[in-house]
Amino acid sequence: MTANSSAHRKLIHHNRSLSELAVQLKRSFLQYLAYTSPYIPPEAHSIWRTLGQLAETQLSHAEAILDLLSDRRFVALDSAFPMEFATHHYVSLNYLLRPLCLDQQQRASLARQAAHELMDDVEARPLLERIASGEALISQEIEKLQQGIAQN
Repeated sequence: MTANSSAHRKLIHHNRSLSELAVQLKRSFLQYLAYTSPYIPPEAHSIWRTLGQLAETQLSHAEAILDLLSDRRFVALDSAFPMEFATHHYVSLNYLLRPLCLDQQQRASLARQAAHELMDDVEARPLLERIASGEALISQEIEKLQQGIAQN
Protein backbone atom coordinates (compact mmCIF):
# COMPACT_ATOMS: atom_id res chain seq x y z
CA MET A 1 0.00 0.00 0.00
CA THR A 2 1.37 3.37 -0.97
CA ALA A 3 1.32 6.51 1.14
CA ASN A 4 -0.95 8.12 -1.47
CA SER A 5 -3.60 5.42 -1.23
CA SER A 6 -3.45 5.53 2.56
CA ALA A 7 -3.87 9.31 2.55
CA HIS A 8 -6.74 8.99 0.06
CA ARG A 9 -8.54 6.42 2.24
CA LYS A 10 -8.04 8.66 5.26
CA LEU A 11 -9.50 11.65 3.39
CA ILE A 12 -12.51 9.56 2.31
CA HIS A 13 -13.04 8.52 5.94
CA HIS A 14 -12.79 12.15 7.06
CA ASN A 15 -15.23 13.27 4.38
CA ARG A 16 -17.73 10.60 5.38
CA SER A 17 -17.46 11.67 9.01
CA LEU A 18 -17.95 15.30 8.04
CA SER A 19 -20.94 14.38 5.92
CA GLU A 20 -22.50 12.43 8.79
CA LEU A 21 -22.04 15.40 11.13
CA ALA A 22 -23.63 17.75 8.59
CA VAL A 23 -26.65 15.43 8.40
CA GLN A 24 -26.87 15.26 12.19
CA LEU A 25 -26.96 19.04 12.36
CA LYS A 26 -29.36 19.55 9.43
CA ARG A 27 -31.73 16.90 10.78
CA SER A 28 -31.67 17.87 14.45
CA PHE A 29 -34.79 18.43 16.52
CA LEU A 30 -34.01 22.15 16.51
CA GLN A 31 -34.12 22.14 12.70
CA TYR A 32 -37.29 20.06 12.77
CA LEU A 33 -39.06 22.64 14.90
CA ALA A 34 -38.77 25.08 12.02
CA TYR A 35 -41.18 22.81 10.13
CA THR A 36 -43.69 22.28 12.94
CA SER A 37 -46.47 24.34 14.37
CA PRO A 38 -46.19 24.10 18.14
CA TYR A 39 -48.58 25.95 20.37
CA ILE A 40 -46.66 29.00 21.53
CA PRO A 41 -48.07 30.46 24.74
CA PRO A 42 -48.07 34.27 24.73
CA GLU A 43 -45.23 34.38 27.26
CA ALA A 44 -43.09 32.10 25.05
CA HIS A 45 -42.93 34.17 21.85
CA SER A 46 -39.44 35.44 22.71
CA ILE A 47 -38.32 31.83 23.28
CA TRP A 48 -39.65 30.89 19.84
CA ARG A 49 -37.70 33.77 18.26
CA THR A 50 -34.55 32.72 20.12
CA LEU A 51 -34.97 29.13 18.93
CA GLY A 52 -35.28 30.43 15.38
CA GLN A 53 -31.98 32.28 15.73
CA LEU A 54 -30.31 29.21 17.23
CA ALA A 55 -31.65 27.08 14.37
CA GLU A 56 -30.15 29.51 11.85
CA THR A 57 -26.79 29.28 13.60
CA GLN A 58 -26.93 25.50 13.59
CA LEU A 59 -27.88 25.43 9.93
CA SER A 60 -24.90 27.67 9.16
CA HIS A 61 -22.68 25.08 10.90
CA ALA A 62 -24.04 22.32 8.65
CA GLU A 63 -23.71 24.50 5.57
CA ALA A 64 -20.06 25.29 6.41
CA ILE A 65 -19.31 21.57 6.54
CA LEU A 66 -21.14 21.01 3.26
CA ASP A 67 -19.16 23.86 1.67
CA LEU A 68 -15.90 22.19 2.74
CA LEU A 69 -17.09 18.87 1.32
CA SER A 70 -18.10 20.59 -1.91
CA ASP A 71 -14.63 22.14 -2.16
CA ARG A 72 -13.25 18.63 -1.74
CA ARG A 73 -15.59 17.39 -4.47
CA PHE A 74 -17.23 14.98 -2.06
CA VAL A 75 -20.94 14.31 -2.42
CA ALA A 76 -22.47 14.54 1.02
CA LEU A 77 -25.16 12.28 2.36
CA ASP A 78 -28.66 13.53 2.93
CA SER A 79 -31.55 12.14 4.87
CA ALA A 80 -34.96 12.82 6.30
CA PHE A 81 -35.80 13.81 9.84
CA PRO A 82 -36.08 10.88 12.26
CA MET A 83 -39.62 9.46 12.37
CA GLU A 84 -39.85 9.86 16.15
CA PHE A 85 -39.89 13.63 15.68
CA ALA A 86 -43.33 13.32 14.06
CA THR A 87 -44.91 12.73 17.47
CA HIS A 88 -44.12 16.34 18.39
CA HIS A 89 -46.52 18.13 16.05
CA TYR A 90 -49.02 20.59 17.47
CA VAL A 91 -47.90 20.37 21.09
CA SER A 92 -46.86 23.20 23.38
CA LEU A 93 -43.48 24.80 22.94
CA ASN A 94 -43.06 24.52 26.71
CA TYR A 95 -43.34 20.73 26.40
CA LEU A 96 -40.92 20.61 23.47
CA LEU A 97 -38.05 22.29 25.32
CA ARG A 98 -37.14 19.15 27.29
CA PRO A 99 -36.76 16.81 24.28
CA LEU A 100 -35.11 19.68 22.40
CA CYS A 101 -32.59 20.12 25.19
CA LEU A 102 -31.76 16.40 25.19
CA ASP A 103 -31.43 16.25 21.42
CA GLN A 104 -29.18 19.31 21.31
CA GLN A 105 -26.92 17.85 23.98
CA GLN A 106 -26.49 14.85 21.70
CA ARG A 107 -25.74 17.06 18.67
CA ALA A 108 -23.15 19.04 20.67
CA SER A 109 -21.56 15.78 21.76
CA LEU A 110 -21.39 14.55 18.16
CA ALA A 111 -19.71 17.81 17.12
CA ARG A 112 -17.14 17.51 19.94
CA GLN A 113 -16.49 13.90 18.99
CA ALA A 114 -15.98 14.79 15.32
CA ALA A 115 -13.59 17.61 16.25
CA HIS A 116 -11.60 15.16 18.36
CA GLU A 117 -11.62 12.31 15.83
CA LEU A 118 -10.60 14.52 12.91
CA MET A 119 -7.86 16.47 14.68
CA ASP A 120 -5.37 15.43 12.01
CA ASP A 121 -7.50 16.95 9.23
CA VAL A 122 -5.68 20.28 9.03
CA GLU A 123 -8.31 21.87 6.81
CA ALA A 124 -11.35 20.69 8.80
CA ARG A 125 -9.98 21.01 12.33
CA PRO A 126 -10.50 24.78 12.85
CA LEU A 127 -13.99 24.54 11.36
CA LEU A 128 -14.90 21.58 13.56
CA GLU A 129 -13.55 23.26 16.67
CA ARG A 130 -15.67 26.33 15.91
CA ILE A 131 -18.74 24.20 15.23
CA ALA A 132 -18.24 22.11 18.39
CA SER A 133 -18.01 25.29 20.42
CA GLY A 134 -21.06 26.75 18.67
CA GLU A 135 -23.15 23.63 19.20
CA ALA A 136 -22.22 23.65 22.90
CA LEU A 137 -23.38 27.27 23.11
CA ILE A 138 -26.66 26.38 21.41
CA SER A 139 -27.11 23.59 23.94
CA GLN A 140 -26.45 25.98 26.83
CA GLU A 141 -28.93 28.51 25.46
CA ILE A 142 -31.66 25.88 25.12
CA GLU A 143 -30.97 24.70 28.67
CA LYS A 144 -31.39 28.29 29.91
CA LEU A 145 -34.68 28.57 28.04
CA GLN A 146 -35.88 25.30 29.52
CA GLN A 147 -34.92 26.40 33.03
CA GLY A 148 -36.73 29.70 32.52
CA ILE A 149 -39.93 27.88 31.53
CA ALA A 150 -39.58 25.47 34.47
CA GLN A 151 -39.29 28.39 36.94
CA ASN A 152 -42.48 30.05 35.65
